[in-house]
Amino acid sequence: DQMISARLDPILVAALKDYAAKHGASMSDVLREAALLLLEREEAQKIITFRVSVTNEHRAGIARESFNKEISVAV
Repeated sequence: DQMISARLDPILVAALKDYAAKHGASMSDVLREAALLLLEREEAQKIITFRVSVTNEHRAGIARESFNKEISVAV
């Protein structure tokens, strides 16, 4: 663990303290969770999802879907 200091707007600090109090958490817990969510969101933007559909066509021209899958690929 490493301690850091940060300068935050007083209104933001008040909102974070209020949030922490409502959820029974410390300011450190709230800031740590926010940082993790920020990093997770960035990682999620690096994933491309492909949708693959395979269909069978019948003589009457009616297509019936027989297979449908989404495939996620990290970039």
